[in-house]
Amino acid sequence: MNTAGHTLFRPPAEAGSVLVRVADGCPHNACAFCAMYTGVPYREYATEELTACIAEAARKHPHARRVFLADGDVFALPRETLSAVLALLRASFPRLA
Repeated sequence: MNTAGHTLFRPPAEAGSVLVRVADGCPHNACAFCAMYTGVPYREYATEELTACIAEAARKHPHARRVFLADGDVFALPRETLSAVLALLRASFPRLA
């Protein structure tokens, strides 16, 4: 898994999910109610990093049924990138719900 220099936050409902970090920080990072990513510059991971991260997660958790895409806002990724990540997850984790 990619390991940035900051704490990875996981919602309680995702406690049993495999974590796959697809970006660092949050692209907006200015919400009045949230200080989770203060000082963390936003960075989307390159395709090669994502592929390696997903392959490592699949090796460690071959029977996983749930994956949580982290960090701040996965939907800020370009649609093509997110589609590619989802396709790779489906191919790597055949038991995903």
